[in-house]
Amino acid sequence: MLRWLVWAIVIVWAVVVCDGRVWPSQPILRYPGAKTVAFLLKMLVAFQACRFFVETRRNGSLELLLCSPLRNADLIKAQWRALRRSFLWPLVVFLLLRVATVMSPLPLAPFSRGEPPAVGHLMETGFLGIFFLTISLFADILAVGWFGMWLALTMKRPALAPALTILFVLVLPACLYRFDLVADILFVSWGTTQLQQDFRWLVLGPVQQALPVPVDEAQTLPENGTA
Repeated sequence: MLRWLVWAIVIVWAVVVCDGRVWPSQPILRYPGAKTVAFLLKMLVAFQACRFFVETRRNGSLELLLCSPLRNADLIKAQWRALRRSFLWPLVVFLLLRVATVMSPLPLAPFSRGEPPAVGHLMETGFLGIFFLTISLFADILAVGWFGMWLALTMKRPALAPALTILFVLVLPACLYRFDLVADILFVSWGTTQLQQDFRWLVLGPVQQALPVPVDEAQTLPENGTA
């Protein structure tokens, strides 16, 4: 169902792009539309990245996996393979559609006195915009994947992991404009570092902290060492 939903979003966007009646003479409006579609796709990546660990922690199967010969790296690689299988080709088609909008023969907004287009206009209507959109898209996906998996493994309420991943990785850094790539690098670095630990410690860490600290047997003995 997730794969069908991803393809449905891309196909709807393809219909909007290819129908000249929707964007008759304002290709600059296609950039906000592409950003919106990219945001929807990244939200689905966040849900899919967290879903496996959320469900396995809920039904208790994660403990069985941790008792098997599987390593942490095996589980993470399987997660990324599943994400690539669901999102790689839809993302490729989405970016190709973005290229098609730039190469379309629709007229651009006129410039007075023959002045060259501003940088902001190029980032919205030219290949520079495709470059930044591509970099931002894949950087956000990496950040969402790594940080979302870490939240799903460590939170006491793992069901909140997808929503918090979207908030911390996609919504709040959007206020930083182009510096959101720095935030993505920090999220990726944090997630990869934390997920290198043994998953048993990540999952049982909050539980062990809640357990009472055992009293040292030596403290229960009298000073002379006799019972």
